[in-house]
Amino acid sequence: MKRLTLGALALAPLATAGETGQVDLTYKTYRTWQLELPAEVYTKVAGELPGGFAVSLDGVKLLVDADGDGTLERTIEGHVDDLGVRSAMLVCRKGEGRAVGYRLKDDGQGWHYAPAGAAVGKVLGTKLQLIDQDGDGRFTGFGTDAMIVGTGKRAQFLSDVINLGGALYTIEVAEDGSSLSYAPYSGPVGTLDFTTELDAEAKLLTAIVRSKDGKRSFDLALAPTGLQVPAGDYEIHSGSFGLGKATVQIQPGHSKPMTVVADGKQTLDWGGPVRAEFAYQRQGSEIAFHPDYVWYYGAAGEQYLGWHPIGKSPEFQVMERDSGAELAKAVFPGSS
Repeated sequence: MKRLTLGALALAPLATAGETGQVDLTYKTYRTWQLELPAEVYTKVAGELPGGFAVSLDGVKLLVDADGDGTLERTIEGHVDDLGVRSAMLVCRKGEGRAVGYRLKDDGQGWHYAPAGAAVGKVLGTKLQLIDQDGDGRFTGFGTDAMIVGTGKRAQFLSDVINLGGALYTIEVAEDGSSLSYAPYSGPVGTLDFTTELDAEAKLLTAIVRSKDGKRSFDLALAPTGLQVPAGDYEIHSGSFGLGKATVQIQPGHSKPMTVVADGKQTLDWGGPVRAEFAYQRQGSEIAFHPDYVWYYGAAGEQYLGWHPIGKSPEFQVMERDSGAELAKAVFPGSS
């Protein structure tokens, strides 16, 4: 397989050592949602939306007090797609307060909401977007909310330590997402490298890891020589590869935790060769396989979802357990 080649990583200028500060964040609503969240969740609408905006049901319609004055003045019916799912975009604001955006959908199980905006600002020249991913109305959910460090549309989990231009900073966020304070991280530091030993033909889009306590998260996809992170134990959470218009999702699978030691470098050897685990049905001398019951794993045990080998089907060999003798071979129908 070809070795993945990454372009140069454009980093913000290195921050001044010892610099601390606070920045104001502005809530921005995205009427066309394009952000990719690491663990997106739609929360069931019950009584009110976060921020204290009352709601009520009228058949399939959702009635909303979008300005907080006590009157349910908005009626949400939503656009119905070909699958019968209703969806809508809603922006609420109390008086002169900040607007808050929600994506709404009803797939037959009642109305649910997810964020439609982010708290946005710049820290030492680097753009940050904080997203209330868990839908509780607060922006302080380290390990449950989401954030984007720098430009781009793919988010990692909200982390209490972030890497800005090669330097690590601890952050604290106001509950309402109105401000963020930062200070240099003073703990032991090592390097986590997900690119040097990656064997893949596709482009690595995201590679999100989390510390075992869930409070720290980093996206290693655009760090061609590794990224400085606090020393500790990390686990693969998710990621994705892109090949043309196709996207392959990465899941932890059988991968094991990685330990980053102070002043050390932990490099992950992953990607190819890929192996498959599969289920089959046997009726007499016939053995049947189905693509939905084949699971693909990389060299580090990571699992690939939505992956279809290009050009031809994998060849499956059925072996006699004790002797190792080949009993049968199989490929998916229609494969060349």
